[in-house]
Parts: sequence; structure tokens; C-alpha cells
Amino acid sequence: FDINNSLYDQLLEKVSVQMDRATKWFQFVHYTPYPLIKCNDIGTSYTLVKLPDDSSAVTPCVRLRSNCDAVAAQLRRSFPYHALLV
Repeated sequence: FDINNSLYDQLLEKVSVQMDRATKWFQFVHYTPYPLIKCNDIGTSYTLVKLPDDSSAVTPCVRLRSNCDAVAAQLRRSFPYHALLV
């Protein structure tokens, strides 16, 4: 997982991404945290999982969060993606 420290006044230590353990399909083997990340730095944290033998049992569910400013939000409302296609 790519990580980014957006807290201008803090150093983050041992940053890791914890996946939801409420699943019967994955076995979580190991988490590798990023040791130290400064403001506006980008790092990578690793999560090692063991997949089931039957790979058809795995379906992704991804939740994304996006930060945007008021100008970008207004542009998106004024010019929706489908209107920009040529």
C-alpha cells in the first residue's frame, strides 16, 4: 500500500495498513510497517496474505477516499466525465 503523510507538524512512525480480519478467505501472514515518514513524503507498507486454493472465491472490495478542494469539486459538477468524452 502506498502511504502519504499529510500532517505537516508530525512525523509518523511504524505506519502500516491493517486489513479487515473479518474474512474467512484470507490468512494474514505478515504486516511490514514503514519505519518513519515525514510530511509530504511517500512510502510503502506491505501486507502479506495467503490466498485460498480456489482463487474464484476471491472478490475485491476497495474503498477509496479522495481529497479535493472547492474549485476542483465545482469543475467536476460543471463538467461531468461523460461530457468530456469525444
